[in-house]
Amino acid sequence: MKNVVLIILIAFVSTSASGQRTTKRDLAAFADGGTFDFSWGVLSEHNAMGERLRKFVWEHWSAKTKARVRIIKYSIEGDPFSRQLFIEPDSKGTWQITSLWESYCCALYHLMKPKPKMVRKRGTSVFLVVDRVQSQTVSQVPFSAKWLVVPVTSELAADKYLLRVKSTETAEDDWIF
Repeated sequence: MKNVVLIILIAFVSTSASGQRTTKRDLAAFADGGTFDFSWGVLSEHNAMGERLRKFVWEHWSAKTKARVRIIKYSIEGDPFSRQLFIEPDSKGTWQITSLWESYCCALYHLMKPKPKMVRKRGTSVFLVVDRVQSQTVSQVPFSAKWLVVPVTSELAADKYLLRVKSTETAEDDWIF
């Protein structure tokens, strides 16, 4: 099983490096946040990695400085999903986070007979709104939370908030990390 996941990961990394760039970027102009690989093998490190990721993204977003970072997460079955985030202004000078994403499904297909083809999906998302949020549990409804926006001026450690990104202020397409 480890060999299959390793082969999938190698194929995933090699194809994602060449695939999605529709915009030519001078990568030297971007602060490099590195790669945050949230593999199941380092589960005990996920909280600390998440804090470093949020801190990096928030610092560059709030300072309006170009930055890039790569995030790799996995489904419980081991299917990789990666996002390459670029904090950058668009052609009109509006700051945004451009997310180039790629996913593969399904790592366990190799167990099936006949073996189905792995499914690869790729795309781009653009986020114009970035908020630091804290959850407030709604006690009457299990597994629900209300997100409270942390004021921009508030000094808060990265372990005390999550980041919520959205395409517009009123959009429902948010992503929280």
